[in-house]
Amino acid sequence: MSQEDPQGEDPFNKLCIAPQTFSKRSRCPKCHKSCFLYCSKCLIPIADSNPPSIDLPIHVSIAHHPQEKKEKSTALHACVLCPEKVQLCEWPDGIPPFDPNETVLLFPSEDACTLDQLDLSRIRRLVVVDSTWAKTFAVCHHPHLLPLPKVAIPSQRTLFWRHQRKSDTHLATIEAIYYFFRSYAEALHGTYRGEFDNLLWYYAYMYRRVQHEYIEDPRKRFRHIRDYIHYPAPAAPSSDPSDDTEPEVIPRQSTPDA
Repeated sequence: MSQEDPQGEDPFNKLCIAPQTFSKRSRCPKCHKSCFLYCSKCLIPIADSNPPSIDLPIHVSIAHHPQEKKEKSTALHACVLCPEKVQLCEWPDGIPPFDPNETVLLFPSEDACTLDQLDLSRIRRLVVVDSTWAKTFAVCHHPHLLPLPKVAIPSQRTLFWRHQRKSDTHLATIEAIYYFFRSYAEALHGTYRGEFDNLLWYYAYMYRRVQHEYIEDPRKRFRHIRDYIHYPAPAAPSSDPSDDTEPEVIPRQSTPDA
């Protein structure tokens, strides 16, 4: 998955993502908070949204920094879509101890290895940091995370719509989780068949919504990221020789004397 091509093709059309039908805000069935897509407090989807089922091969623990607002965190997408396999842990007090023999920390440090360098049969859990890039150093130095071996994924370009003072290879948390499991499948089976594409189910919807809102309203200008909105190309002039429509002639206006 990458940024759209010059023709403005939706990058998510190439993935195996389930249909999305969201219409309006709804009350969380548990805490009754008004929410859209899912409840960021209870980590459950809104009624009748029918999120897809995703079977992850290993567990995921998300080390969430309290200054990363849950309402804006894409990591919560994984919690809602995979409640039996994904756990949200609040840093610092909520980070449990992990077994470094069967747990890896997803972080692109100099000492990180790639998935094809690991014995995947012993990996039972992935830990992912969910914070601003400025806070990742503090999170990773938690005493329960320091002993964990680090793993990195191949460089990818983000599709995130929020401005960040980093290059476009710095991914949103849900993108990083998705690309980890994509690389996991490739390392384990030698190929990837789209089995984890639905991790981007909410993310794809939000991306498309941002694109739609700015394309449909010419008064809006997306100023955060240059060329992020992919406006449709203007229609080319007709080359049909049978089209003999004459262009409209606008009468010349007389100007008052100087």
